[in-house]
Amino acid sequence: MKKNYFTLLLLLLSLVANAQVFDVDTIQYKGNSDKFINIVIMGDGYTEPQQAAFLNKATEFTNSLFNVTPWSNYKNYFNVFAIKVISNESGTKHPNTASDCNGSLAVSNPDTYFGCTFDAQNIHRLVVVQSHSRVMSVLAANVPNYDQAIILANSSHYGGSGGTFAVSTTHAQGYQITAHELGHSFADL
Repeated sequence: MKKNYFTLLLLLLSLVANAQVFDVDTIQYKGNSDKFINIVIMGDGYTEPQQAAFLNKATEFTNSLFNVTPWSNYKNYFNVFAIKVISNESGTKHPNTASDCNGSLAVSNPDTYFGCTFDAQNIHRLVVVQSHSRVMSVLAANVPNYDQAIILANSSHYGGSGGTFAVSTTHAQGYQITAHELGHSFADL
């Protein structure tokens, strides 16, 4: 049993040691991170020159989230941080393989940090992260005391998902869906 713990410890230490450190901006600060709920927003598919655009989208998302009930009732209990994750290429993967794709979007396969992709589980609008280990490494290296992580995929097309990490595109309705999905991811509803 001790061997398993030792192996797990080594694995976790190697993830943290290899984790990329990025710039972190504070979008909303209501108090000590140990006493407040910490939401971390990370971009995927934003290149270095696009980091200001990512921060604008993360701020827009935060404002949208805290204008929706029940989130608006608890706004003062949350800190929100944005990690400026830099991707090699701009955009979001779109394999155009889901049975409900209407063929209106071109196939794309940009080299992004977390590998966000449309068409997960054969559903066009279902956008998911492909590299959970990278998400965990970035969180551990940048904001280890996070409570909920959200990934903003750099796409204006509608899509998102819940789960361990909520994912949203920058489509205006994507923010509404993510507010809903956070109820599942964060509150276990």
